[in-house]
Amino acid sequence: MTCLIFRSDTSRLLADQAAAFRAVPVLAPSRRGEALRRSLREYVADPAARLLSRFGIHGIEATIRNATAIIKRVAGSHRPND
Repeated sequence: MTCLIFRSDTSRLLADQAAAFRAVPVLAPSRRGEALRRSLREYVADPAARLLSRFGIHGIEATIRNATAIIKRVAGSHRPND
């Protein structure tokens, strides 16, 4: 049951990210470009969801929190000199 819920959450997260990406258009892709983008998104999203479904949601959340904290800490310690 947890895996099914997690897969649903992962799909929703991927959909949210895709929607956010589309909300900031840089270039208007051609039909062929849009088809390629869709194909690449599916190519990456399905295996990613399968991979992530092997792990518990709490472990993934902890990993994301830790990675985010590390990135913020590194970014804060590498400020350019004014």
